[in-house]
Amino acid sequence: MFNLKRILTLAVTAASAGTLIVTSSVSAYAEENDELLSEEELIRQKEDERWADIEAHENDFTELPVYDYTQLDPEFAKIATLFGDVNSDRLVGIADAVQLQRYLLGEIDELGNWFNADLNQDGVINAADFTILKQQICGGVTKKGGSAVINLVDMMTGDPIDGGYMQMYCIYDNSWSYEIAKWKNKAGEAAYFSGLPNDPKYVYYIEAYNLPRYSGYDNTYGISGQQFYFSFGEGETSKAVSVRLASDEDEKNPNVVLSQYDWAMEMDILNTSYNYGWITIYDKDGNMYYPRLDEKGCSLPDGEYRAELHPYSEIWDDYSVIPVDPESDFAKHIRELHPEAELSDKSEGIEFTVQNGKADKVVSFDFGPRPDISDSIKINCFNGSNGKPLEGFVFSLIEAPDTSARKIETWVSDATGTHTFENLLRSGYGPDNHAYKVCVESVPTGFEGSFDQYFGSMHISGATMEYTFDFYEIDGPKLVSADIVKYGDNTVLNDAAAFTVYRFNPNNAADLTKIYHNVQAGEAFALRDGKYAACLDFAALKNQGYEGIDLFDAANADILAVLDENAFYGNTAFIQFTVKDGAPDRELKFYVRDYVPAET
Repeated sequence: MFNLKRILTLAVTAASAGTLIVTSSVSAYAEENDELLSEEELIRQKEDERWADIEAHENDFTELPVYDYTQLDPEFAKIATLFGDVNSDRLVGIADAVQLQRYLLGEIDELGNWFNADLNQDGVINAADFTILKQQICGGVTKKGGSAVINLVDMMTGDPIDGGYMQMYCIYDNSWSYEIAKWKNKAGEAAYFSGLPNDPKYVYYIEAYNLPRYSGYDNTYGISGQQFYFSFGEGETSKAVSVRLASDEDEKNPNVVLSQYDWAMEMDILNTSYNYGWITIYDKDGNMYYPRLDEKGCSLPDGEYRAELHPYSEIWDDYSVIPVDPESDFAKHIRELHPEAELSDKSEGIEFTVQNGKADKVVSFDFGPRPDISDSIKINCFNGSNGKPLEGFVFSLIEAPDTSARKIETWVSDATGTHTFENLLRSGYGPDNHAYKVCVESVPTGFEGSFDQYFGSMHISGATMEYTFDFYEIDGPKLVSADIVKYGDNTVLNDAAAFTVYRFNPNNAADLTKIYHNVQAGEAFALRDGKYAACLDFAALKNQGYEGIDLFDAANADILAVLDENAFYGNTAFIQFTVKDGAPDRELKFYVRDYVPAET
């Protein structure tokens, strides 16, 4: 596996040692004297405790555990895992020579791994393989496979990092994973491996962890997907691998800005907790500096670099967001809206330079929807009293209403009462980044009700969003009203707050559509038959010194015994009811009480 002298000095984590890495939540107080500690002192105290435990078990990290991978998965016996590792224990040594010799003498019929023993790869296990194995054991090298020299260094300076532990494992053909070694990291002492299968199907991953306390480096490298990886190219037999680790200080002060810009949403998605793939950064010579970045920035020393994008759409065929093709219709649409947009082919990566500690550009990759999908919005214009279509009402569709507010289509309702806005390529959500708004531009004389409605989603997915605009005849019957009543003495408090009315989707009880907003308590209004909910403005209610009663709170069990639980939506300031023949099924009342601030 590696040089025999090095084998004796490499300290390796035993399988049982996984229990040695102690983690515990940070207490707000010191255990001995109840004295309040700063966050920094608490972290250091816990780090001292953790490392005292690790150092107390220092001798547990002295021998490599022996695994028989053929017992874990029979498929491992069908591939080479380490040339020379005849007995499949992850080491190349005397035990392998003994097993191979016994096999050649006919004393045993099976080997731990036949492919590891075929050192000249001629398809036959014979004395020639035994000769090569002896050379490998004595000299630490083999004629088959590849070798790798591995160092752990600082990202910015390239200086060796001392201490901690490292682990290397392999994934074969994106299917099987097996561990190769764990060892103590020592500055100036590179770990050397030989006999590694060098077929490109083998990809080797390296992690570092338990770095020295207070070293200025995060204690793990690999937990968040930052495993360093490498493979051998066609005909390549050796690798010099430098695993680069950024210090905590450099991570806090990145000098390279990264961006994944979603043009359908018109925002940098990395400013949220989301991303559409990861970025790998190499220097001009192809040396990897960051295997997997999905954050807003990183730190790099002066030099020339290339950033490569690995979008999730390359992994999942149905992923709805893809890198923008600069020749696509979507790219043309974006250039019409934003002439300054620099949309170019970045499939080969982005080259950039860091000079005097500063990058010469923002490393930005462009994203948009798949070319074969778009969203749509279906709107209905109905008489709220009878559900019949209404004509002559004017609606407009506004794209990006919170920013550029572009009017892209207008519709005057016709006899069908229904219209669909199609081929929509804008996404967005939340109070400041809605994708679309349908505005009620004009309402014929004699009608009232309904209001502008926002639409949007995280991604373009081919969805059809639907909304019904209900309007009511001003002179028509108004049979619905609700009062605000103080629980206990039934005092009417209709000036305490307004309320909003929602209609339940008959096909989905969890789907509520807003029908009225800012309705004054005590005033009559019209609703067509169906199931509804109405909710007081909680903030306005609190400002007036009142609150609804939480029916899920066990402390209010006596109140729940008096009121009808089915009349409320978990809170007495949120009622639900049914309308039949234009009238509610009961007298509608919101119950409130004096506001009581929560105990801290």
